[in-house]
Amino acid sequence: MTYEPCPFRRRSFQQYIQRVSYKLPTLFNEAFSNQVQECNTSRSTKATQVVIPRQELSKYNGKNGFSAYVAINGIVYDVTNNPSWINASHFGLLAGKDLTQEYNSCHTGQSLLGRLSIVGKIE
Repeated sequence: MTYEPCPFRRRSFQQYIQRVSYKLPTLFNEAFSNQVQECNTSRSTKATQVVIPRQELSKYNGKNGFSAYVAINGIVYDVTNNPSWINASHFGLLAGKDLTQEYNSCHTGQSLLGRLSIVGKIE
């Protein structure tokens, strides 16, 4: 025998969930965006003191045991364990390169870089 809840109560509960759940992405972003910026601010000061030559960046392509790094707007980010960068590739873009133009043409105005670890800055 299976339990079947009252259709009226089920519908009321579904409507309540819909009213509340549309706010969740906004609340989540507001709650955690400041924490991410604060964490990266403290690390970025130390990390941006490390200067990586442009040619050395190319060996950090996620192959042969190297991590996967990308440079965006003069800053080098570690994308090694980022789920969007499987096999050091993101929608045809490869790690080990300066992807400033590609990033700015696609993600302008989005704060996606705050989720990545800063390695240093590009020379």
